[in-house]
Amino acid sequence: YSRLDKLLLKLYVEEEDMCLHLLVDGSGSMGFGDPPKLDYAVRVAAALGYIGLTNLERVALGLLANDVTRMLRPLRGRGQILPIMDFLAGVEAGGPTALNRCLGHYALRSRMPGVAVVLTDLLDAGGYADGLKALLQRRFDVVLLHVVSEDELEPGLQGDLTLVDAEGGTAREVSVDRWALERYQERLAQHFEAAERFCARHGIDYLRTSTAMPFEELILHHLRRGGFLR
Repeated sequence: YSRLDKLLLKLYVEEEDMCLHLLVDGSGSMGFGDPPKLDYAVRVAAALGYIGLTNLERVALGLLANDVTRMLRPLRGRGQILPIMDFLAGVEAGGPTALNRCLGHYALRSRMPGVAVVLTDLLDAGGYADGLKALLQRRFDVVLLHVVSEDELEPGLQGDLTLVDAEGGTAREVSVDRWALERYQERLAQHFEAAERFCARHGIDYLRTSTAMPFEELILHHLRRGGFLR
């Protein structure tokens, strides 16, 4: 979690005119889990937004959903936390999200590059590489916060089941046994490794977290360790 420490340190020491961009994936798959991945991502975004505002930085938000990007213009000052909270309160998971298109759209429309924190589960069938590259090409410093549900890490499934795609709505009959779960774990590890390699190759800070990790541990622990909270 040294990468999270690096992000938090950046928010405290960068020049005052830096803009923090918080980009939240609102696709249907983000509604999965207990707590839902989207709820977890929204809480993290709210905390980072507050940190940015209290340190005199500008904070902008983007919701990546349904092939479009809702944007909240850059705000500055503690008094602007309410518009940010209102924006995040209206976020709901639903439908497909073309990450590449949404991130590219945000990169083109934003007039103030800075640190872009992308909070997503990386489950878009269309991939994510081109979208992240679009941010880099527009001179954003990119941080990828990969949010994973504990049920995805250790699925409690067994027997003959019908699985429904949370974004496309398509159904598939599957038989889940020990072999299938082992194969799933192999594919999941490959998915994680591919994301890590891509980010390392392109200078993107990558952090993966499970929704099982208490929010306070993810954020407050690192703030205290960095000396930002007493």
